[in-house]
Amino acid sequence: MLDHNILDDFIAEDDILDEVLDQAMGVMKNSMEALQKEADDHRLHPPKYIRRPREDFSHRLVDDYFSDCLFIQNFSPKISYGQTPFSAYC
Repeated sequence: MLDHNILDDFIAEDDILDEVLDQAMGVMKNSMEALQKEADDHRLHPPKYIRRPREDFSHRLVDDYFSDCLFIQNFSPKISYGQTPFSAYC
């Protein structure tokens, strides 16, 4: 009789765990479907705009190219702390 009660308890616990897992899977599935719908609907979010001032950079590139500054590379093998291998002279 004792073995019968243990088996019944095991089956009852297994059924409870199955129900809990089914409910959890349902909640997760609904959450994932809602997130997928939100991600697919591009009308919900404004378009992302990245500011790229191309004209400004183009003018700056030309101005820098034709400036009076000379960039001389320092080929010295010894560079002290804080120095860069390039030195600018204007």
